[in-house]
Amino acid sequence: MSDAVAEIPMTDYTAAVLTLLEQAELFEDGPAKVAAFEEAVRIADEHRDVRLGYLARKKLLPACLDAGQPDLMLVAYSWCLAQCDRDPTHFDPDGILWEYRWVISEMPTFPQITRAQIEAALTDITRRYLAAGSTLRPIHLLRMNVCISIKDQPGAAEAMAHWERAPRDRFSDDAETERAFLADYYFFREDYDAAFRQCESVLQGRVLSKHFFGSDCADLLYPLWVTGQFDLAEQCHKKGYRYVATGARYVDCCGDHVEYLALSGKPTKCVRLIEKHLPVALSARKPNDRMAFLRAMYVFAATMLRFGQSSVRMKLPPDFPAPVLGPNQYDLKDLAAWLHADVAEWSARYDGRNGNTYYAERLARCDADVVRTPPRI
Repeated sequence: MSDAVAEIPMTDYTAAVLTLLEQAELFEDGPAKVAAFEEAVRIADEHRDVRLGYLARKKLLPACLDAGQPDLMLVAYSWCLAQCDRDPTHFDPDGILWEYRWVISEMPTFPQITRAQIEAALTDITRRYLAAGSTLRPIHLLRMNVCISIKDQPGAAEAMAHWERAPRDRFSDDAETERAFLADYYFFREDYDAAFRQCESVLQGRVLSKHFFGSDCADLLYPLWVTGQFDLAEQCHKKGYRYVATGARYVDCCGDHVEYLALSGKPTKCVRLIEKHLPVALSARKPNDRMAFLRAMYVFAATMLRFGQSSVRMKLPPDFPAPVLGPNQYDLKDLAAWLHADVAEWSARYDGRNGNTYYAERLARCDADVVRTPPRI
């Protein structure tokens, strides 16, 4: 039993909550696990048990992260941080610092969160880490990731330079996590040679982390395709897809696989992935993941049109808003137009918040990529 649990007076409802927390840990990552932890939070709050509510929310945070529900994570974390500030004797401020990085890294996901709010959070976490004796190495890496998310290339470069000079401390990420984050930086800069070097273990098929192997394989697909390394791209698709094929956390990665299959002239496989993952994408709690998946679908529709197809059969959700020709039959021109309009709208929201045109240019690049697709369909 942990010290935190040992300090909680045992009552009937306490025992019920602790049992629920223990059972929830055994669940697969996803909505059911989140719901179980939420129920534990509800019971604790119903009895106005702040310590038990804190413990339950601490358990809820990683469950939300793994289930792709950052909106719930932001709310739960704000509550925990407030308790640490209000009563640091009973709620250790240092004990909540690691999760703060998860929260801030997810803030750019929501276009309604302004850059000023994101910067205020970065300033606050910097102050807290300094007070805890950190060298700020993990905070420089966090700032780099945030700058990548808001498509601020100069800011990302500056943060990486600070990270390189900062010594490791007790808050630092492990070596594999740092490697993966550096790969993200080089992918963002489109310095693909550097990204390939960072992903050497992934390209060799060595799975050091299921999470990062799956996400890196997805990130590698387009750079390998665009540089003509088709065999390696296919290897990343075949070996990496299984690690992102389940769960809402990897909707954007599944979109990368859809885009790759479309550009590689494999429409049948592409349709299967769309049918499987579109329902999750449409209900995604992260708007940018939804946008990424629909953009990949647009590449598929545009590629089919380029090679003379006028319609496609797909089993899509009945409430999918694109025009329908008949049961499971879609006009590709209408489908492409709807997808383009939806992605363009969300791109404008993110670009407006970020103060650049990255997503508009990214959508325009899709059309250029379609033109370069080899005639295999």
